[in-house]
Amino acid sequence: MNKHLGFTSLLLLFICGLLPGCWNAEEKAAIAKLKPTKDPIQEEIYAFRLKMRALYNNRRFSDLEPAAAELRRTKPLFGNGSWKIAQFYESFACRREEPEGMWQLHDRIHQDWIAQFPASITARVAYADFLREYAWHARGTNFADKVTEEGWRLFGERLESARK
Repeated sequence: MNKHLGFTSLLLLFICGLLPGCWNAEEKAAIAKLKPTKDPIQEEIYAFRLKMRALYNNRRFSDLEPAAAELRRTKPLFGNGSWKIAQFYESFACRREEPEGMWQLHDRIHQDWIAQFPASITARVAYADFLREYAWHARGTNFADKVTEEGWRLFGERLESARK
């Protein structure tokens, strides 16, 4: 089931549950028996990302390098059509709401990766992706006229670093 269709169905169930007369007693009993299910493909992606993230967090770059090389060579997909290499890079993401100290820790991990593997395309792509997100972290999600001078400065610097 499409995740948007699933959400829409749940929303309709919720709304109809609030309206008197929307469901008869038999339907309400059947609805009460419904159990959430897990999408096996999403579970597989989640497990893959957790594994890659653990290697990253533990600075096991010598394990990440061949994993990425194999993903680039074989171009595998998950069952939903998403590229495993895209999920590989996505596994290193830092959440926007993380404190600045966590972003700085990620910056150091990426720099350590590049220092250990200076010719690595994998480390550089991961770092560029991180810097792009770090730039948006500095800028914030406000309208342009609400972004601070410091936010704009850091946004520009980090995007330029990502470009290089």
